Formats: sequence, structure tokens, C-alpha cells
Amino acid sequence: MLTIINNLFIITIILLKIINQHPSIAMSSPTSIKTVLVSGANGYLASHIIKQLLEKQYNVHACVRNKDNISSISHLLKIPNDSTGKLTMFSTGDLGDSSLVGRYDTPLVGCDAVIHAASPLNPKLKGGEYDGIRDM
Repeated sequence: MLTIINNLFIITIILLKIINQHPSIAMSSPTSIKTVLVSGANGYLASHIIKQLLEKQYNVHACVRNKDNISSISHLLKIPNDSTGKLTMFSTGDLGDSSLVGRYDTPLVGCDAVIHAASPLNPKLKGGEYDGIRDM
């Protein structure tokens, strides 16, 4: 479990460095990415990614379990006041709930890129040890 967290942290640091070093992150042209979907948006790492994206004038579609739970997203709602990008919140439910098929259809509309920062909150252990790929 610690290895997974360390790897996510390293990936996030790399993403933040890329965002800071390049005014535009693009696959084909510097202006091609305007809107980025970020899953797990109210998490520690994702909230820092969102702050960087907004400061770099990207629009962010922030996906959380429940956007009406103000106590879990209040830190995100304060970010746009200091930035030029636009933050839009979406409720997408829990990653482990397979009954929510299509929950990302609306948040993905108009997005040019996705940063998947969501992770299971309470992993279901199968076989005694948590496996980040198997148990997702």
C-alpha cells in the first residue's frame, strides 16, 4: 500500500513539474488542451493538481463522489478566486459502485485531457494483501 502511495506521489510531482514548466500541455499543438477532467478532485494530490491547472488558465471538470457535500469540497471552491481558469464540479459517485455506469459521460463533454487521481477509499482485500490493480 505504501508503494502505491509513493508512486502516486511521484507521478503527481512529475505532473506538477510539467504543468509548471510548460504554459500549455498538448499532444498536437500548444493550444489544443483547454479543459481537463480530474477524478478524485477533493483528494490531497488532486487538489494541488487542480490549483496548478487553474493558475495556468485551464478549465477543470472536477469529479468527486458528491459535490453537495460542501465540507469535502470547500477547499476546492476557494481556488478559483485566485485563478483565471474555471472550475466546474461534478458528482460521479464511488469508483467501486458498478451501478453508476455512464457517470463520466457528462463531465467528459468538452474535455481535452483526463488526469485520473481517484483511488478507493476503503479497499476490499481479496487474499490478505491490498493490490492496487486487482482491488480497484
